[in-house]
Amino acid sequence: KLIKWEKYFFLFLVAVHLIPVLSVDFFVTLDGPAHVYHSSLIFRLLSGNTHASEFMILNPEPVPYWTVQLILSVMEQFFSGNISEKIFIGIYVMTLPISFRKFILTVSAQSAWVSYLIFPFIYSFLLYIGFYNFCIALPVFFFTLHVFLSGKMAMNRNKILILLFLILLIYFSHLF
Repeated sequence: KLIKWEKYFFLFLVAVHLIPVLSVDFFVTLDGPAHVYHSSLIFRLLSGNTHASEFMILNPEPVPYWTVQLILSVMEQFFSGNISEKIFIGIYVMTLPISFRKFILTVSAQSAWVSYLIFPFIYSFLLYIGFYNFCIALPVFFFTLHVFLSGKMAMNRNKILILLFLILLIYFSHLF
């Protein structure tokens, strides 16, 4: 019966780890404000703002590090910059332990306790210095490993397309 409640305890710990993000008006990181500012500039360029396009152009090459800016650009159309950033960090805080747990349970269903080892790494140095692209690439990486190792779906065209999409998402999130 304890095993039945263990997954709810894990989700409770995930929710507890959201408290530092939700309890402050501004979640202060080193590069966070730069990400928010760049995402607003990107939206201005894409929306045809003539003042922004006089000084800047978008790089047409598919380079890494675009995921966070695109996500924040979309969210800033509905929320203020600090709320968009908090939502993004909240998504990261929720998806990192959940994706790691899915990966661990795919490798060994009896090793659920190993998934608790991810919690000290959620609020890492890389998050506080604002390496959002690297941070968001980690849950995508663990979810990609889960999909790749999962025996539920045979290696067919659909699984290959899903894996290709996830690997491209990792590429656009972080180079490595």
